[in-house]
Amino acid sequence: MEIQFNTNDLGDDKMFGTKRKFENRHVVAVKDYDSFIKSAKEGSIYLPYDKDIYLDFLENDTIKLDNIKGLKKFAKKCNKKKSEVKYYWEGLINQGYTIFSIKYDKKQPSIQNVCNNDSMKYICDIS
Repeated sequence: MEIQFNTNDLGDDKMFGTKRKFENRHVVAVKDYDSFIKSAKEGSIYLPYDKDIYLDFLENDTIKLDNIKGLKKFAKKCNKKKSEVKYYWEGLINQGYTIFSIKYDKKQPSIQNVCNNDSMKYICDIS
């Protein structure tokens, strides 16, 4: 009698404490989030691309940081060390930015181009 060993029974690569894989996740900062969303819906703010692109990734499946207290937890969820990102992210929060971990999987336009305007900043990839 031959025993078949199925490797699919072992589960995915979350076994034994391996790091989670993040695909198409990015960290962006939005200046004055509430007024940005309001003016984007009204169309009173200039955005280089269609407003639906912005509203889609900011209102769906995001992790939000708008105060310094949650910085350590947010950095851990973004797979970053607090010591590496503390001063830059703290500075953005003090300037009135809200930091988001977003999912953006479109190839065109790229996330760096979408977030390159006066009210948004692209920060980094989550890997």
